[in-house]
Parts: sequence; structure tokens; C-alpha cells
Amino acid sequence: MIVQALECIQLYWFGVGQPHSGNLCLALAYRSCQMLGFDQKLSNENDGFGGSFESELCRRCFWACWTSTCIVMEPEPYIESAWKEVAMLPLPGLISSVSSGCKVSFNQMMNEDWQSFPVRSPSTDSQPATAVGILVKIIGVWAKVQLLCKGHSSSATARNFNSTKCLSSLATSLFNDAAAVRNSVSQDDESPEAQTLLLHDAIYHQCQITLHSMIVPLFSGIPADPTVDTEIQRKAAETVIYHADLFEGLLAPYLYDRMDVSRLPPLVGYGAFINSLAVNHQ
Repeated sequence: MIVQALECIQLYWFGVGQPHSGNLCLALAYRSCQMLGFDQKLSNENDGFGGSFESELCRRCFWACWTSTCIVMEPEPYIESAWKEVAMLPLPGLISSVSSGCKVSFNQMMNEDWQSFPVRSPSTDSQPATAVGILVKIIGVWAKVQLLCKGHSSSATARNFNSTKCLSSLATSLFNDAAAVRNSVSQDDESPEAQTLLLHDAIYHQCQITLHSMIVPLFSGIPADPTVDTEIQRKAAETVIYHADLFEGLLAPYLYDRMDVSRLPPLVGYGAFINSLAVNHQ
């Protein structure tokens, strides 16, 4: 309850424009999860803890704090080791009702390089990725994108090009892996899974827009690097516009139809702002 309260208070401070106080609450929530063992990994000898409904809720509580940390990039000391700390920790699993109560079915976990692996557990079933699970994965990429931008905000883009390509490929791979979840949700679905998928896809396009904008001086504000071929810059600009159009398509039901815009997460609103900047520079 304390961790959940701190998470909610963090959102309150963000909403009233006092992010420093919110970051303090988030740091306390994150550290509390670690001290309480909510980030406990599965044991090879005995996965009874890992497979219980209660431990899955604890793990989801930790994942909520972890994703919040990755989104706001605070507390800064936690970010550099964020992927190492959750390596081989099961992503949020599938919770289903059975006669004896609730059953937790694991799906995937990530390594330090943010590559996914199936969970191998002798007494639990392995299932395809869940909507919440794929959201955690793409938020991990978004944090890496923000770190890259922060570290190279004014440097020559040639040194960033390889990192940009690697992160772009990683984001695309995770987006494609989410096809099964995406195909299970109809276009007019307003379920929590559909809202989670919308956030996932928005973050993916946001990653691509941000990454490729770094190569284009018009979008990034970074002076042109003569060592970067103009054709590369042109293709990067086309990629930015392509994903900006797809981002707008995600929001079309909210912009042009009657879907409730208040249900959109704040991060999608931020992405819409970034998207509008790219569109206005066409």
C-alpha cells in the first residue's frame, strides 16, 4: 500500500508542476520495492514464490516503479543500471482465474542488452507476451533513447549514427514481436489492453521520431555534420515524417471522432507535442 501511495503521489506532484517532489516520491517507491524483495527473480530450485498470485502482484508493483523511473529519467543514478537490475526478471505475466483461485503464466524476461528470452520454469506454463509485458519492453527502449539524446545533445551526429541504428532496430524488433497482441485487439476496443497497446505503439513511434530527428539538423537543432551523407539525412527525415503520420493515425479516433481524450496517458500527450513539431517542420 505504501509503494502504491507513493506512486500515486508522484503523479499528483507531476500534475501540479512540482516534478522534484514527484521524483523524490518515485525514488522512495522504487527503493521500497527493492527492500521488500518485489524484484525477486525466479529460483531454479523452487519457483513457488515466483508463481504465486501474491508475488506476481509484488513484481508488477516493482515494474510500475521501474517504468515510471525510465519515463521520467529520475532518479538519475538508477537509470544507468536500470536494465542490469531487471535482467532475467519475469515480465508481467498472464493472470487467469482457475477453480483454486488465480493462476500466473509467465511469458518472457529480458537480459542486460534488452533482448527477450522465454521463461523456463518446470511448474508454470509459458505464454505469449502480455500487453503489459510488451509495454515494459518498449519503455526500456525509450529510456535508452533518452539517454542517447541526453549524452549527445550537441555533439557531431556521425558518432551517434551507429547507436541510432541499433536502437531503431531494437525498437522495430520489439514492435514486430507485439503483432500477436496487436492482432487480438479490435480497432474500436476500449479495454485496458487496448489502451496499453495504444501507449506501446505511441512510444514506439516516439522512439523512431526522436532517434532519426537527431540526424536531421532541421529537427534536432544540431549543426550539420559534414561526415554524414546528405542521403542519410534525407532518409532519416523521411522516417521521421513517416512515423509522425502513423502517430497521428493512432490519435485519429480522439482527434476526429468521439473517443474520450481524457483517457490518453500523459506520455502520449508528450509524444503528440513532439509529433507536432516534426509535422510543422515539413
